[in-house]
Amino acid sequence: MIKTTWRQYRTLVVLTGVAFAALAVGALASNQVLRSYSADTPGPTPMPRYDVDRCTEIACIAGSYMGITSALLSGLVFLFGALVGATLTARPRDTETHILAFTQSSSRWSWMSSRVLVVVLPLSIAAGLLGAAYATTRTPEFAGVPGRFSYDIYVLWGPVTAAMMFASMMVGAVLGLFLKSTYAVPAALVAVILGGMIVGGFRSELTPPETRAEALHTLWTGTGIDDSPESFARYRDWEFRRAIEDFNGDPIGDQAVLCPRSYGSQSIEVDRQRFVTSSDELVSCLEENGAHQVTVYYHPDEHFWTVQFRESMLYLLAGLALLIPARLRISRL
Repeated sequence: MIKTTWRQYRTLVVLTGVAFAALAVGALASNQVLRSYSADTPGPTPMPRYDVDRCTEIACIAGSYMGITSALLSGLVFLFGALVGATLTARPRDTETHILAFTQSSSRWSWMSSRVLVVVLPLSIAAGLLGAAYATTRTPEFAGVPGRFSYDIYVLWGPVTAAMMFASMMVGAVLGLFLKSTYAVPAALVAVILGGMIVGGFRSELTPPETRAEALHTLWTGTGIDDSPESFARYRDWEFRRAIEDFNGDPIGDQAVLCPRSYGSQSIEVDRQRFVTSSDELVSCLEENGAHQVTVYYHPDEHFWTVQFRESMLYLLAGLALLIPARLRISRL
């Protein structure tokens, strides 16, 4: 059955592998250009971007290539996986060719398992290698480059890229066993998007976060960053929650509700009385409500690999768990 499946899908597997390889080569080549550009341009400089009027150098093209492809691949790779997974099983059911395949294979399950082995696993590995290639191109020399927890960087890093691709394809494949291709494809796309949002919502809880206390006025002015290496490293932190707390460390509520601040649009006196209009007013208002400090919950860059591997395991376990309903459904086809 594996040979038959390979003959059916080898064009898809090969073309996808070639496309991923081409993208990876482009990323690696762009990285070399950008590193040379950074070495020749001392000091923290922004990532160069192509502009027909301002910047047409090869470094600008390389910077634009990295930015555009990272943004696109961070979502399209997994939607592509859902699309492929759905067509793997839904299309044979639409044409009823799966019935002939059942009679020619040693068991019904071998029809499904051959698709996992021949298509799902190779494409998942290819996606992981693509993510690994992009991971080696992240150049911290440029000003404004976000930390590794930034979404388009995080999901194109190797382990989680492969795991998300595997889970996406399995979601599509299982839905294809229950629905016609007309419905299976959009259902798989929606399921992958929702699943990614749900897992992403729990990402900050995959390992205990670090905390630090900041003064109340930082809610207005922001946190001052000096030029020391320790302060610059905080640009790499993933700050995902800021809580206003009292002296006992208990949250007191939302600043926007307790002390709504003015953003310059409140001109009449009635509105000005309802909003705080300066940092001092904000601090006084919060202190009247019992506030003592702002506690920042964050993941430093050192937590990256822990979060990456734990999320990868979640996707892998989810993909493997989908084999159970797949097997139950195949026995009833």
